[in-house]
Amino acid sequence: VLDIVADKTGYPADMLDVEMDLEAELGIDSIKQVEILSALKEAMPNLTEIDPSSLVELRTISEIATAVGSPSVSTTAPETSEPDEVQPKQVFSREVMVDKIDARAFEQLAAGKALFRQTVSVEATCSVLNPKYLTINSTNRIEITKHATGFAEQLAHFFERYGLNTRLVDEPSDAAETVIVTAGVDPNRSAYEMLNAALASAKRIAIPMSKRFGCCIFLQSTGGKFGQNQREFSIVERGGVAALAKTASHEWQPSTVRVIDIDISALPMQQQVASVGMEILFGGDTLEVGLTSDGQRWSPTVTAQPYEGIGISLEDGDGVVVTGGGRGISAAVAIRLAREARFNFLLLGRTVLQAWPQDLDRSLSLKELRLELSQRAKAEGRPLSLKDLAALSDVLTASREVEDTIAAIRKVGSDAIYRAVDIMDNEKLKNEIRAFRRESGKVSGIIHGAGVNHDKLIKDKTPDQLAKVYQPKIEGFKSLWSASVADEMKFAVMFSSIAGRYGNPGQADYGMANEVLSRFAFALQDRHPKMRVVAMDWGPWTGGMVTETVKRQFESRGIPLIPVEIGVEAMVYELVAGGTINPEIVFAGFPQAIPPDPKLRKTDNASTSKGAEVA
Repeated sequence: VLDIVADKTGYPADMLDVEMDLEAELGIDSIKQVEILSALKEAMPNLTEIDPSSLVELRTISEIATAVGSPSVSTTAPETSEPDEVQPKQVFSREVMVDKIDARAFEQLAAGKALFRQTVSVEATCSVLNPKYLTINSTNRIEITKHATGFAEQLAHFFERYGLNTRLVDEPSDAAETVIVTAGVDPNRSAYEMLNAALASAKRIAIPMSKRFGCCIFLQSTGGKFGQNQREFSIVERGGVAALAKTASHEWQPSTVRVIDIDISALPMQQQVASVGMEILFGGDTLEVGLTSDGQRWSPTVTAQPYEGIGISLEDGDGVVVTGGGRGISAAVAIRLAREARFNFLLLGRTVLQAWPQDLDRSLSLKELRLELSQRAKAEGRPLSLKDLAALSDVLTASREVEDTIAAIRKVGSDAIYRAVDIMDNEKLKNEIRAFRRESGKVSGIIHGAGVNHDKLIKDKTPDQLAKVYQPKIEGFKSLWSASVADEMKFAVMFSSIAGRYGNPGQADYGMANEVLSRFAFALQDRHPKMRVVAMDWGPWTGGMVTETVKRQFESRGIPLIPVEIGVEAMVYELVAGGTINPEIVFAGFPQAIPPDPKLRKTDNASTSKGAEVA
């Protein structure tokens, strides 16, 4: 291959490197690539056939050599792979549009791993309440939190008319058998203050609710359709209360947990209270119910949906901003996306890069690196503390990962730069994107993959943990959006999680943040219908922020992990073949694969990991 490339380009063979980019470094366009392939076939007629349309995927001499050197597969040879290992035809390129046949092939591959593409919407449910079915016993002690004072007082009066034992409380007590948390409908609190207050109330009753039969009902105010009919961040951000309720439903197995979503601006308070009161008394035990001003009841639904076969146009020169530290899953997606066109990537993270020591083996694992650094420090008479050793090894491995990400992106013909910035620093982030815009043109898309996890059950959650988990996801995205929206982007991708859609033990704060992120997607898609906005509710990956504890939880409940190679393909398919309508996508096992965990009936320490950061 080197000889033929040299012959067709005029470069001396000894000046060529097999990893040089054909177009960027050698000026070889697609026409010249066809010439090279034809010459190879003449020189070696038994080489593997390559479809000329796929040549655009071969960016280096090494890739051409690998492609033509692969053993040919006889068309009469028997099948040796299992059905779930069938590889989809390579269809991604900036010249080849994904068609429905190719999408079906990928769906077959994913389904073989028990993974499915599903969309989220709301559906009207039975609007007739059953007056014969009183869900709260008349002897029960009902406590209503005074977060939303006026609403709470009127709701208490409503229950008293039914002769129920109702009390208004600042915080619920262990004696309460039914608790109604009104923080989510308090008009005088910011969205974050609502979520913080709701979590504090949940923590207060977590132990009794997990040990005996009880009932906890969370109220929230995102329009009655769980934010899917709203356009403002300040409204849909309240939707994190639903994820708190869903997580509590897993952790408090003996108890009934519900969340009721209403539109506090649509009706006079008295009518709202009557609607909520009737739902609580006679609406049954449906986990998520929304009440709209027209009297309808709504519930979120998740439905398996095939790819539509159409998507956005990805073109050379598009600028893409990626949060997530240039490492982990967001980096893997960027590397895969880099094959679609010659993008310019701006990778953002908090790690200030540090050069890898020249006399240190670059292939060392984190464990090996720490041992080596420790031994060297001791030999030099300056032993490191555990904290300093961890910090130094972490920054070196993080820096290596970022460098490897950039190298992988450049290897396939795109370009990338990394900038250390706290994405919650609005001004600094704007300056970095401004500089990127000057060098690379407009921002065509954003991928928000930053996130932090601190796994603990609700009873152990602290406001500090909520802030650390919530702020990078939500405030970080709002800063990123604000700094980029003027460019009239083609796409905005948010990495969300099934922890928000379904709840997950130990991840109340993480679920709340991801649920809000998914609500943002609906608001933005409504405001920008020509842009592809998608929140990906990922199931657990084989890498990323899935700690061993969380991984065991998922596996014990029959929830499949997403192989990295499958997940990154799913993300690209979502852009080029997913259509432009559904803003929240679940890519995971079917919902019925996520039952409540029966082990949590017996233990209250199911999730105690310290968590992991990728940002």
